Amino acid sequence: MNVNYKTIILLVVISYLSVELFSQVETCQPILSTGVFNQADTEWESELLGNQLGNCYGATIGNKGCALTSMAMLFRGHNNNMDVNPENLNDWILNAGFWYNGCNMWWSKMDEYPH
Repeated sequence: MNVNYKTIILLVVISYLSVELFSQVETCQPILSTGVFNQADTEWESELLGNQLGNCYGATIGNKGCALTSMAMLFRGHNNNMDVNPENLNDWILNAGFWYNGCNMWWSKMDEYPH
């Protein structure tokens, strides 16, 4: 199956911005068959986010990982067999060098995630 990850990435950005703009919405129903990741899950909430440079020093998945968590949900929702969660996606982005200025994700590179 050929997937256009740039479209998926654009949808993540739009979803993220929608959440930021409409934060008064208290509930939302998951549309992914794999369920929902929570950035505050105790399994990864205290993991350091990004490369810890600039405005990201001390940031964790729990306090600044909403876009990362959304991306992990999209990858998992697209391929239920994909072993991805916010923690291992954060590690992959860090090892690939796709965090810049701290915890800014290099969105155009997300289509390189192994799938």
